Amino acid sequence: MKIIKTFLFAFLFVISSACVGAYAGEDSRVDRLLELLVQKGVITSDEATDLKKEVSAPEQVVAAPPALKPPSINFSGYMKLQSQWTENGATSNNDTFRVRQARLIFSGEPAQRLSYRINIGLERTDPTLLESSVTYKLSPELALVGGQFKVPISRESIASGRDLDLLERASFIDQFRFTNGYDQGFKLTWNPDPDLMLEVGAFNGTGKNTTDSNDQKSWVSRLSGTVNIGSLRIEPEIAYLRAPSEDAANPLIEQSLRSTPGFAPYDKSLKQWGLAAFHSTLSIKHEYIQGRFQPKNSVLRSVIADGMFIQLGAALSQKCDGFLRFETFDRDLNTTTNTDTQWTTIGLKIQKYKNLRYKLNYTWKKEVVSSDDNDVLGMEMILLY
Repeated sequence: MKIIKTFLFAFLFVISSACVGAYAGEDSRVDRLLELLVQKGVITSDEATDLKKEVSAPEQVVAAPPALKPPSINFSGYMKLQSQWTENGATSNNDTFRVRQARLIFSGEPAQRLSYRINIGLERTDPTLLESSVTYKLSPELALVGGQFKVPISRESIASGRDLDLLERASFIDQFRFTNGYDQGFKLTWNPDPDLMLEVGAFNGTGKNTTDSNDQKSWVSRLSGTVNIGSLRIEPEIAYLRAPSEDAANPLIEQSLRSTPGFAPYDKSLKQWGLAAFHSTLSIKHEYIQGRFQPKNSVLRSVIADGMFIQLGAALSQKCDGFLRFETFDRDLNTTTNTDTQWTTIGLKIQKYKNLRYKLNYTWKKEVVSSDDNDVLGMEMILLY
């Protein structure tokens, strides 16, 4: 009989507890029930006190785990359609229409602090992987980048093809850099301030999509920033590349040097600096690169080459900008050859719509020794997507 009474009291206690707070005055009923249980010897007074605390305590709500965010994937790209007319009509400079560039770019942030970027070139018969890089933010100021991406030397080289002021980069830049400017390696990027950036990295020194052929690496450092003086914005940069015992690089000037028997292996260094300034509707840009190539063979002399450009820009209207650029390239400062060049280009850039851009360039080409008539008129349409 005592067991049955105990069960009934416990049942009533549970029912009453479940209804606590639903109606006014329920607390007094719970107190009375607990007193009866103590009087009958079912529970002790201490147990009654503990039960009262549990009933009075607010219900704990367990928060649901946060939903997993799916990895982000962003798509972008551009296509450059060009036509060129060369005055002399030589075989190597035919008048032509071509798809100069067609790029498809994927990017995203699959995890906190982690991002990626993939750039595929579609302008050739077979698609080409240009960039495949991953960036990890070690801190708000420090990031580690690894994979295949542009070597951080020269603003003009790093810039995307869609963002160039003229149809092409200054010609001497392609003499010193890898094809498209890409190589495989890693770099640390330090941004202690939005107007200051230091990049330091090591690369294979063999260019894009190429297996490393030796233990030597190309070491690169670049410092760039922004200085504002009233309405004048100045953006200086300086970079240095050192590649000891180079023997498999593919920049144009090095391909030529390696044709000399015994020239490779050689120590290579590049020094680069530049300055861009912007004021209202006016701009001026300047870059200089010097390359020194010292063969291990003491019988052969070193070769020093350099190139530079200076460019003026002005907004002619709300949708049209004009540019004038003068550039030089000297393949060997110790000699004078018919490959030393001086080019002058005048150009227009018209932003017709947000995703449609036109360019018109005319370039006067002058070789120091040769007097070939090979000036070029070029037109370009860029579709952004």
